[in-house]
Amino acid sequence: MNLSSLFDLSGKTALVTGSSEGLGLAMARGLAAAGAAIVLNGRDEKKLAGAAKSIADDGHNVAARAFDVADEVAVISAFEQFDAAGVDIDILVNNAGIQLRKPMVDLKTDEWRRDQEQNLWESDYLAAADYARFLKTDYEQAKAVFIELGLARKDL
Repeated sequence: MNLSSLFDLSGKTALVTGSSEGLGLAMARGLAAAGAAIVLNGRDEKKLAGAAKSIADDGHNVAARAFDVADEVAVISAFEQFDAAGVDIDILVNNAGIQLRKPMVDLKTDEWRRDQEQNLWESDYLAAADYARFLKTDYEQAKAVFIELGLARKDL
């Protein structure tokens, strides 16, 4: 079945965090197949370039922007660059995250902080940066989709 028969995202731009591989890349491919222009995000420029090439090779509009979503200054700078380039983010898929592979009770304080900075604060930084852009628009016309992917742990 052709995805565009279900819904059409032509003319929309999606920023997918943590999209150089795995679930993020798969979601980016799905959004691209529905017609959205894609902005891939991650910290590894080489991985991002490879992922962007693979999507572009399929005939889709894609860009890659390396920045750490857990770094508030980096997020603000990225959105300022989007604004300067005239890139409107219509769909924000907050996929980036980390999972420390041990029980939470065994986490050291610095590990717990890193987990929280990556998995909790990043969504606030992204949402705030994107929302600030809406304050400059006509509220009646401003529409966006914000998708937050949760991280579940079984080993409490």
